[in-house]
Amino acid sequence: MKQNEEWTREEVRKLQNQRDELAAELKERLREVRSLRQEFEGQNKARLQFITNLAHELRTPLTPILGCARLLAEQFRPEPGSPQARLIRGIISGAEALESRLSDLLNLAQFQAGAFSLEIAPVDVGGLLNDLASQFQPLAESKGQSFTLDLPQRLDLVKADRRRIGQVLMNLLENAVKFTPEGGSILLRAVTHDQNLVVEVRDSGPGLSPEEQRRLFQPYYRVEADRQRLPGTGLGLSLCKQLVEAHGGKMWMDSELDKGSTFGFSVPLKGPAVKVGR
Repeated sequence: MKQNEEWTREEVRKLQNQRDELAAELKERLREVRSLRQEFEGQNKARLQFITNLAHELRTPLTPILGCARLLAEQFRPEPGSPQARLIRGIISGAEALESRLSDLLNLAQFQAGAFSLEIAPVDVGGLLNDLASQFQPLAESKGQSFTLDLPQRLDLVKADRRRIGQVLMNLLENAVKFTPEGGSILLRAVTHDQNLVVEVRDSGPGLSPEEQRRLFQPYYRVEADRQRLPGTGLGLSLCKQLVEAHGGKMWMDSELDKGSTFGFSVPLKGPAVKVGR
């Protein structure tokens, strides 16, 4: 009996030693995790600072270029279609495109560094969509495209960041106009369903293959056929997806080659469940 008791005490002692060893190992692993997290956060902050500085340095000469080009257009009022008008329009378009890409790059870096915030307030989505339709309909018609806005008689207010939701819609509409051929159609529609705002942009463009659809929301990804033909960084849709998800929503697409694409998103009417940003 005594031998069994001694064996039991020995077994307990071994278990205690194993417990202490595991606790020490766990403590060391937690220390390593904290150290890696701090290093990762430091790298993210350094990358954000670098991108912020780069964006500032590039925007500094960009601002007077845009200002001077617009001033030229106002003062000289060249005939539409003339070489002078095309030259001025080219300068303005190029500068505006660069400014947009810098904003996308900075926004994405802020997301990745956890330095991004949303300004949540009640948004009149119907008014926002009507404003965007007024902006894009003339552009679509100038390219021989039809543009349709389909809204119910009443849309509920949604708690969201109006500027960011507008940014998502602008990107989707710009893509629709860019990729829809002459004679094609674009549809912008919105409804409320199950306490969510649901918005879709449908076009009759070339559509996308299943492989392209799987990769389309990845940062910097661009469809191969568009790399030489159309400008861009491949950040727009990735940023849109992150903006929608920051609102507690979802983004999706439905596309078929030669039959067009539909890009949609939903966000809860009551706003994001948790506070986003700093």
